[in-house]
Amino acid sequence: MTSNDHSPYRIQPATVQQAPLVHALLQQLENSLGKTGQISRRESDVVTFGFGTDPCFEALLAWQGVDGGESAAAEAVGLVVLFREFSTWRGRPGVYVQDLFVARPARGTGLGKALMRAAFARGRDWGATYCRLAVSRDNPAAVAFYQSMGFAVAGDDHIMMRDGLAG
Repeated sequence: MTSNDHSPYRIQPATVQQAPLVHALLQQLENSLGKTGQISRRESDVVTFGFGTDPCFEALLAWQGVDGGESAAAEAVGLVVLFREFSTWRGRPGVYVQDLFVARPARGTGLGKALMRAAFARGRDWGATYCRLAVSRDNPAAVAFYQSMGFAVAGDDHIMMRDGLAG
């Protein structure tokens, strides 16, 4: 999987051996959002839940350099984390983009859009007909980026969350 023949980037599914790299890129994302120290995820969680017997998510890595990650000369410069979802209203599967990260030197090069297109392609592999994601209202650059890709605020939905599932 590549973004295109003219791109300096190669986008590939992450492997279990690259789980530490996925974890490190997620830490970079958290740092860029000012969330340093607020995240409880560990590298072992990435291994278990991304690459275990029943994976909860997939990760695609963007590489710049030789052989798309197969060479020491290649550098991981982007990441998208996604998973399957289903809309009972649409009666169709979708793809949920949980995280998108582009390293500072690669920003503004089109890599973010290439990673999103790779997520769309992965979703189409399992029959997805739509993509959902959440973006902070406090991040106008991210809001504008997603709007430029055709995303819109989804009606009156509010994301709600509860920690713990007992009782």
